[in-house]
Amino acid sequence: MLMMSTLINELQRYNFRFMEHPLLGKPSLNIGTISGGIKTNVVPDKYVLTVDIRTVPGMAHQEILRDIQDILEKQGLEAEVEIINDRPSVDTPMNHELVKMGKKLPVRPWGGKLQ
Repeated sequence: MLMMSTLINELQRYNFRFMEHPLLGKPSLNIGTISGGIKTNVVPDKYVLTVDIRTVPGMAHQEILRDIQDILEKQGLEAEVEIINDRPSVDTPMNHELVKMGKKLPVRPWGGKLQ
């Protein structure tokens, strides 16, 4: 568990290389789930950790994957990285027809004003 804790701390300190997006802001990394072990008095033979990374336009996903693999290697962990969903960030221009239509809606269900 100590090695997993160290890995989690390293992942949370990960510095994304990015340009802040004017609407989407900064990328995020969330440790979603951690599982391992079968009983309190048995040392787990493995852990499963799920991580959700939300990128902003312009970020290279393969670069992030290499960085995470480097972190795992530096920790001396034997690990398998499985990408469940690899989709690029979406950036719809403010002058796009759908955005223009949304601006005309009388109700703002999210509570904010679209500019």
